[in-house]
Amino acid sequence: MAAPIGHIYLALKLLVGPLVGVNEQAFILGASFPDIRYAAHVPREYTHKAAVKWCDVVGEVDPFVAGMLFHSLVDEMREKHFLTHAPVYFQLQRFGSIGSYLVKAAEDIVLFSCLRDSEFVRHFDVILAQEKLFIFDESVIRAWHDSLKNYFVCGPTAQSLAQLIGRDYRFGANVFYRLANRIAQTERFRKWVISFYDNFETILANSFSFACMRA
Repeated sequence: MAAPIGHIYLALKLLVGPLVGVNEQAFILGASFPDIRYAAHVPREYTHKAAVKWCDVVGEVDPFVAGMLFHSLVDEMREKHFLTHAPVYFQLQRFGSIGSYLVKAAEDIVLFSCLRDSEFVRHFDVILAQEKLFIFDESVIRAWHDSLKNYFVCGPTAQSLAQLIGRDYRFGANVFYRLANRIAQTERFRKWVISFYDNFETILANSFSFACMRA
């Protein structure tokens, strides 16, 4: 599953491509929202949908819901692509959930330097009505938005990663960050990440019919 910057990176990319004209704020908030499950302590199935197709995304009239569907689609496509093309992923998976978190953190470290600007962060100043349909406690949503804003502006750090994921690492947040950063600096890993995120539209077109692609 992709991390916050990964989802934002692809959402921004497609909003000036096949999703041009879609409400940017609602779509970006929707594309980021499913992982509020960490802060809200709800099951993944509550905010994620399985087996999403590209047609489901472009056919959804509510841009926030379309963003949520896009989030689930990206998660599944990334998992499939990385399991096929990146053997290192299998090695880290042997460490259980901590290995998965390390990969996601390392990805975001790579992608943070690729974000053109942080103008999109302003969208998180607003809480949409759709968000409150899922999470009734508005303070949880506000705290989630604030942690995302900090993360998107400051980038992945030991503190921002621990705050966002809401986990106490057995060996400490600083050690976790150093391990993730070491992975991110590996040339082979960087190429692996960029090959997926920068070629996402091609991978998307090869995975789904262009009949649903929006121009």
